[in-house]
This record gives sequence, C-alpha cells and structure tokens, in this order.
Amino acid sequence: MISVSLAQPGEVPESVRTEKMWQAEKFASFLNSPLVLFAGVTGSVSYVPRQMDDVDLFIISRNNGLWRCMFRAYLTRFLARTGEVCLSLNMDMEYALSMFSETRDPLVASDSVHVVPILGRELYGDLLSVSPYIAEKYPRAVAGKCFQGPQKASGLLGHALDWVFFIALAPAVYMKALIVNWFRRKNHGLMTYRIVIGRHCLFFDNLRYEIIRKQYYI
Repeated sequence: MISVSLAQPGEVPESVRTEKMWQAEKFASFLNSPLVLFAGVTGSVSYVPRQMDDVDLFIISRNNGLWRCMFRAYLTRFLARTGEVCLSLNMDMEYALSMFSETRDPLVASDSVHVVPILGRELYGDLLSVSPYIAEKYPRAVAGKCFQGPQKASGLLGHALDWVFFIALAPAVYMKALIVNWFRRKNHGLMTYRIVIGRHCLFFDNLRYEIIRKQYYI
C-alpha cells in the first residue's frame, strides 16, 4: 500500500470514520483540479472502518491526464507528514467506462456502490449506470442515473505531457510496489497486492480478493 500523511497534531477528529474521511477530504482538496473528475474513498473505510485501516482513494482523471494527477498525488505524499491515505485505485475516464460496463465481478460491484464520493459525486453516480451488472444487483444505486457521454480529453500538449509523466513515474512506482510486497511477505507474512499499471490505470489489487472469489464465487 502507498501511504501519505496528512493529520496534524491536535486535529484528529473523535470517531474513526470521521477521522478517516477527514484525512481523505483534506488529501482530495490538494488534488482538486480540472484534470480530476472524481475522487472518493473505497476499501474497508467505505464499509465499516477500524482504527488500523488505511484510507484507500479511488481517483478518476480526465482522459490523457492520469499521470499528471499521479504526479500531483505523489508530490502531496512526499510533502505530507502524518496520517495514512493510500493511492489504491486510479484510472482515467476511458478505463473507468470500460471497467464498469464490462464487469461481472460481485466484489467489484459491491465495492463500487459502497464508494464514498468526495469530488464528482454526480458524475460517479451517472458512471455506475453504464454497468448492466451493477444495475441488476444494486438497482437503487443507479435509479434515475444516466451517463451523459465521455468527458473532453486533454489536448495534444496535455497528451504529450502525460506520456512524459508516465515514462518518468511509472517505473519508480512499480519498483517501489514490488519492494513493499517483498518486505510484507518476508517480514510480516502479510497478504500482498497485484500491481496493475499502464497509461490509463494504476491500481493495487489485494490478493485476498482472489481467495474470496475462489471460495464464494467460483
């Protein structure tokens, strides 16, 4: 998991959920830009959070803008001090549309409807409606929603810049994730993550999901 720090001494709210959401909202405020279409909380904190849980962020960028968003996110991580926010699920709108429209995964569907939006709440609700599977399993989540079409992509300069940030940043992110995975297995025997990285996505898929799928859904 990739952690960032935000909470300042004396500023921690009382309840666990309030504390976790406060950290996520403060982090998202640094990311708020025309490139970011959506930011929300996913993972355990979007269900029933515990004090030990990381705050997993779900970020959707404008097409051809993901890696500029990631640069900004990692810069925030570098400059921050305390607290834990994880850049767990990141993609551009093109990838998000494909993922939602094609998924038949019960865990993906459940996690999707439990996401707590911070930025782009209306857009995310509309995005869920492109999934026939989510509409079938969670009709109330998509009631009255209709996706209005893809968002405008960045221009040629933005496209070129995003390639530059991808080439510069992706190898470092991948290598660090491999090292973190190795240490988790060697020193703590903890569950590791599948690293999915490309021009249109960056996410860390907890391998316990594969165990759950095999036990309950296959």
